[in-house]
Amino acid sequence: MPGLYNGKCFPIDMTELRRLDRALLVDCLAVLEMGHQPEMEIHLYVANGEALFEEMADRL
Repeated sequence: MPGLYNGKCFPIDMTELRRLDRALLVDCLAVLEMGHQPEMEIHLYVANGEALFEEMADRL
């Protein structure tokens, strides 16, 4: 299962992208593109990113 942040612990079902409205889908694709050939890990692009990703994962 793919994932941008620790894909083994926090997998993403890519078919869920079909449920998004167009604007949100475009935003998600932009983030996926950032992770395609990253200059740094995806969670490092935002302040306190590791904690934010972990917090979001806890909500699932």
